[in-house]
Amino acid sequence: MVAGGWLLARRPGWRPLLAFCLALLIPLGCYGAWFQAVHGRAGIVGSDGVFLYSRTTSFVDCARTHPPADLAVLCPWEPPEARQPPSNYIWHAGTPLDGIPGEAPSPAGQVFSPAKESLAGRFARRAIVTQPLDYAGIVIRDFSRTFGPRLTDYPNAGMVRPFLFHVPPDPVPDRTYIPGGSASEDVHTYEHGDGTHRLRQPFASWLEGYQLRVAIPGPVLGLLLLGAVLGTGLAGRYRPHLRAPLVLTTAVAVTLLVVPPATAGFDHRYVLPALAFLPVAATLGCRVLATGVTRLTAGRARAIS
Repeated sequence: MVAGGWLLARRPGWRPLLAFCLALLIPLGCYGAWFQAVHGRAGIVGSDGVFLYSRTTSFVDCARTHPPADLAVLCPWEPPEARQPPSNYIWHAGTPLDGIPGEAPSPAGQVFSPAKESLAGRFARRAIVTQPLDYAGIVIRDFSRTFGPRLTDYPNAGMVRPFLFHVPPDPVPDRTYIPGGSASEDVHTYEHGDGTHRLRQPFASWLEGYQLRVAIPGPVLGLLLLGAVLGTGLAGRYRPHLRAPLVLTTAVAVTLLVVPPATAGFDHRYVLPALAFLPVAATLGCRVLATGVTRLTAGRARAIS
């Protein structure tokens, strides 16, 4: 979507637009056809309503949204200041969503059954439209977690630890996350195998050592984003030829960082895709800023002389 908007703004002619549309629509169309054949409904994802519902659990106040009876069953029971992280309202037992029967055969399918998807999506859209400022505040709060000084145990330590490389690796936990199945059964369903990690040395130890010593702290990400945004704003004045790539890479990076807090909730793993674009945007932005500083310094020197 970001690349398409950028391309339209540049008015490149019909051939590049056609090539872009084909490159985008062919794989998405094929995947959408497969999705409909397997799941019996059009689309490319079957969990957007449930995840958006989990996002609204952080702020929704049913005394203000006044949901109808069929949606009121999804109202969180805790007051807003005592709410759990959004993901808990999807995966934990004893939540409003868990109390709604699912007709799909597998435990994960029951969580994202079409009936739950429809109900959760309607609830979420009503909450956002009724409480837009509260929604914006929650998104901003979770977006700011990206730039924290250290890796935090959010939404919980159990969610963060599996994304760190360990020697030896953590075993699949012997517990139930979704009623009706165990963690090992879920892994077997998704992996079509036992999910056992197989380490190869010395590479496993190298990766563990690299992970312990090399990282991009949150404040550094904030500086990269600041350099990209400032450079984008000043590129037209100091480096016009860099404006187009700056706008594209910065817009993609910002979108990748904002969409997860806006549609589901913050998770450190959602930050990773932005790292493919943010350093590039920051580098281009710093070139623009360096040119601006050089010209301002030279202008001041001429004025003094």
